[in-house]
Amino acid sequence: MKMKTSHLMPGYVLQKDIIGKSNRPIALKGTELTENDIQIIQKFLIDTVDIDTLVTDNKPSNKVNEHSKEEAEDNIRSHSVQEKRNGFFLKEYRKAVSAYKDQFLKWQQSMPVSIPDLRNAIIPLLEQLEQLDANVIFSLHQFARTEEYIFHHSVATSLISAFIAKEMGYRRGEWIQVGLAGVLCDCGMAKLDIDVIQKQGPLTSKEFKNIKKHPQTSYVMIKDLPSLTSGVQLAVLQHHERGNGEGYPLGMTLNKVHPYARIIAVADSYHAMATTTCYRKARNIVNVIEELHVSTIRLYDPDVVNTFMNIFSNWLENSKVVLNNGVAGEVVFVNKHEPTRPIVKSNDSDDIFSLEQLPELYIDKILG
Repeated sequence: MKMKTSHLMPGYVLQKDIIGKSNRPIALKGTELTENDIQIIQKFLIDTVDIDTLVTDNKPSNKVNEHSKEEAEDNIRSHSVQEKRNGFFLKEYRKAVSAYKDQFLKWQQSMPVSIPDLRNAIIPLLEQLEQLDANVIFSLHQFARTEEYIFHHSVATSLISAFIAKEMGYRRGEWIQVGLAGVLCDCGMAKLDIDVIQKQGPLTSKEFKNIKKHPQTSYVMIKDLPSLTSGVQLAVLQHHERGNGEGYPLGMTLNKVHPYARIIAVADSYHAMATTTCYRKARNIVNVIEELHVSTIRLYDPDVVNTFMNIFSNWLENSKVVLNNGVAGEVVFVNKHEPTRPIVKSNDSDDIFSLEQLPELYIDKILG
């Protein structure tokens, strides 16, 4: 029985192979369709397929949606609204970075941490996360200027941490606290030699040893401030602790680390690896996600990493990408367990690349 692909439902079984324009099979006879299969078939702009009538007769009817045009128009309007929100967010982000820089320069002159000033800078930005999509989170590394990395990194770590906490189900008040802790974590960097912070090239072992003192220095700067919760204070102290006990400054294992610090550890590591600094080039964000995934057991809280990977998976699906072999295409399916190895459809043909089965290929660029 011929059926329009727009009418397909999960559970229908193919009566014949679906063959693409290059005579390669897209789906084989006997396949029981899943939601993902249907999405992939529709990506190839196939109009009709052959369905086993015995199976079809036992499926609920799937009438054409009479409001499909209105829904399409709603989607366009929704996308336009989201783009405007993202643009407004970027302006506010730059204001927050500038405000944080002003505070950082004051700390360098031995002035105390002003929580009201920091809250005024970061809280309005954090509150926007309720209306923004993950595209903003995975674009933050592109906004950072190398010579002002420390200021961008603190604001970005705050935002990414809060976004993860929100997706983990934290209540609004709590994920804002996580974001506040994130922006405070590196305040102790203001007490380091500016030449070390802005050094071009790799750090010496002595310089890195000094940088590793910043969690304790940051904690000392904020520990007596009555307006901060103990969770925020502990997160500032513990955000570089790691699951295997080889983090710093105290070498604590994961079970002794505050949940806020576990979230910030992932956000901080992600943004640091994905952003160009004075002494290190940025890494491909796909490579960074893989690094976090592989390092989870040794270094990070699995619940935090899994949440971040789910955020990445949902964002990556339908994204335009370029593979390392030069093929430009669209991500048509993401395996939640291996989100960096999706199925990609070529823009120039109906060729599909299942990166799980093609280890020599990887995503070189994500175009959005």
